[in-house]
Amino acid sequence: MPILAADGMVLAGHGRLAAGKLLGMAEVPVIVARGWTDQQKRAYVIADNRLTDASDWDDEMLRLELSDLVEGGFEISR
Repeated sequence: MPILAADGMVLAGHGRLAAGKLLGMAEVPVIVARGWTDQQKRAYVIADNRLTDASDWDDEMLRLELSDLVEGGFEISR
């Protein structure tokens, strides 16, 4: 999922950007929000952050997914 940015500011995807840095990625996909007003950008940031607040993890599914990654040789110890 691309990072959403406008005017040099990350609107959504701070975690994805941090993960990319940890993985040593020189580039990450970005969508630029062109033509958005300051109010639209602020409203989007609030809505995007609220989505994570309203979500729940399926702990068993997460455990299975992480186990599959490790078994496939993916390093997750960072």
